[in-house]
Amino acid sequence: MAAFMVRKRWFSGSSIDWWDGVKPAAKDPIFAITEAFLADDCPSKINLGV
Repeated sequence: MAAFMVRKRWFSGSSIDWWDGVKPAAKDPIFAITEAFLADDCPSKINLGV
């Protein structure tokens, strides 16, 4: 059981180093619809999203 815990701890540390080189993706334009909906203060708005 101790060997499993050591291996898991090693994997976690190495995966963090791997993700450090990954750049964030560009903002997805479809989320602009949700942001506009949330920013709208109209009390009668209806969310038709699925």
